[in-house]
Amino acid sequence: MTSFVSLLVGDGSVLVRCGELLMAKGHRINAVISTDLTVRAWAAKAGIPQYALDDAVKPESRLSADILFSIGNYSVIPDALLQRVGRMSINYHYGPLPEYSGLHVPAWAVYDRATDYAITWHRIGEIIDGGNLVRLAETEILAPLDAEAKQLVLDAAKRVSLVTAVSPRALVDVAYVVFEAGRLIRRLSELYGGRPGTLGFFRLTRSVLAHLAVTGSIAVGDSFVQQIVGHGLAARLSAKLGEGVVNGMMTARIGIAAMETVRPLPFTALRRPGMGDFLSALSKFTAGKAADKSPDGD
Repeated sequence: MTSFVSLLVGDGSVLVRCGELLMAKGHRINAVISTDLTVRAWAAKAGIPQYALDDAVKPESRLSADILFSIGNYSVIPDALLQRVGRMSINYHYGPLPEYSGLHVPAWAVYDRATDYAITWHRIGEIIDGGNLVRLAETEILAPLDAEAKQLVLDAAKRVSLVTAVSPRALVDVAYVVFEAGRLIRRLSELYGGRPGTLGFFRLTRSVLAHLAVTGSIAVGDSFVQQIVGHGLAARLSAKLGEGVVNGMMTARIGIAAMETVRPLPFTALRRPGMGDFLSALSKFTAGKAADKSPDGD
């Protein structure tokens, strides 16, 4: 490994141990920035210059490094110091992220009776633990809303499938699909905190349709019915029930696009919903209706 020059910022025995490992690997420590007397005594013994944080950022210190390590540090490192680092600035966090962010995380892990634990090295950004906190917000805040949204999509798909199966005319099918899709888009928007007005709703609908155009559309027809529900079930479906399955799955497709459009964060920490999330439930619903209509089901 190519040797590098580092700055160590922080307090505590972990910083000392990390410093010893760096020197053992042949890397040079340009300075230690700490108020901890134990750390400063170790640095003095090792011949490493010591600074307080306020002094380190002064131009006359002329401190620079390839890598800055923040270890046991509870102060925000000024940009003036971070800008002197050539390659990267890294923070040592005393727990696994994003599950345990903040302070005193080992104590919280003991309180939670955690069976798995770890420390985290992560790059220092403009927002402290920013990327991890966004992932945490997605898993803790949006996950319950996503579950409600998927249920809204499934319920809409079931209604479309049922209405299509019993309606006498294709025009009624089309009208109801459009009505249900519009209502679904509005409900999903309200669920995620949007509540658009009339003009905003039309703009939102246009965005959903644009998303559908980018991500691809669903083919319709007998082959599509066989593809999504399996040859065995498709063979037992009447033509109207088959159309109901197709329209129901297309409604689910619109619902997925609407979720991605109105959701305040992209799917990163959580898996993006797919057609398979709705296929099984809608297939069972359709099969049940088919059984109810058959003579054996009476």
